[in-house]
Amino acid sequence: MDTNISSIIWEGGPRAPLALKMLREAHARGVVLVSPIAYAEMLANPMVTEQYVKDYVEDTRIILDLALPREVWEEAGRRFRKFSARRKQSGGGEERRLLADFVVGAHALLQADRLLTFDRGRFERDFPELELVDTAP
Repeated sequence: MDTNISSIIWEGGPRAPLALKMLREAHARGVVLVSPIAYAEMLANPMVTEQYVKDYVEDTRIILDLALPREVWEEAGRRFRKFSARRKQSGGGEERRLLADFVVGAHALLQADRLLTFDRGRFERDFPELELVDTAP
């Protein structure tokens, strides 16, 4: 699960019901995993306290997959390297991305069977074989 799902739920805006629905449907299909990067991003969110995040993770039965295998880190590095080369060739025309996004994508690709996210475009290009949960209402 990408961090933005939780952030949208916590904001309580117009997309919050869809994010909650996506989370419920993901649980109906199996476990919901969060990478250590996504967990750290959740903890860094200024709208919530650390204890709130811990309670949220427990209440929503999210599994913290904190010990990532070497293959996840290597895959993230390879994908980020390709992105960096593509961005350089474009003269900086592509938006900047953080390595953290690639760790989240590699984690979903190698440790899960899909990624729950509201940033479909970010992951489609760099992880084309990764199943992304449809975020259309």
